[in-house]
Amino acid sequence: MMKEIHEQPKAVQDTLNSVIKDGAIDLSGVEITEEEIKNFEQIYIVACGSAWHVGMAAQYVLEDMVDVPVRVELASEFRYRKMPLDQKALVIVVSQSGETADTLAALRRAKEKDITTMAIVNVVGSSIAREADKVFYTLAGPEISVATTKAYSAQLVAMYCLAVQFAKVREKITEEQYSYYISERR
Repeated sequence: MMKEIHEQPKAVQDTLNSVIKDGAIDLSGVEITEEEIKNFEQIYIVACGSAWHVGMAAQYVLEDMVDVPVRVELASEFRYRKMPLDQKALVIVVSQSGETADTLAALRRAKEKDITTMAIVNVVGSSIAREADKVFYTLAGPEISVATTKAYSAQLVAMYCLAVQFAKVREKITEEQYSYYISERR
């Protein structure tokens, strides 16, 4: 666990470097377009355990910066609840392994409802990564410790990158604010 705690700065920096290029956040690898970002009317963050806690923290940042309603749901509840789902929503599922059973089932439920899905996941080729419409890979490397460290940090920074880029695209922050946030990554 101590080893992984000390690997957090590298996991965060690697994740940031994967999307920040030439002073801007580039989500082309995630395969999300500016038009899609502009059209989302709701965001659902669906996860279990520590990934759910990432969603709880990200909810406030997304709502504040992007000015879009965000609901954070436990995957085990999301998959079974009969709640109305906004067709113009984005469902972001968060999983370190990409194999979390409840999160995978929630992803499949969203896809059945024809809602755009994005995975924030650490494992390339995992079930969640293969089935999501869009994938934002965190670069935390293998996490062996039971208590999450670097995966949590990398997931949180991925969410913050989404918040900053969505806010820019939706014209909720100025170019100066955007530049400031990008410069803070160091």
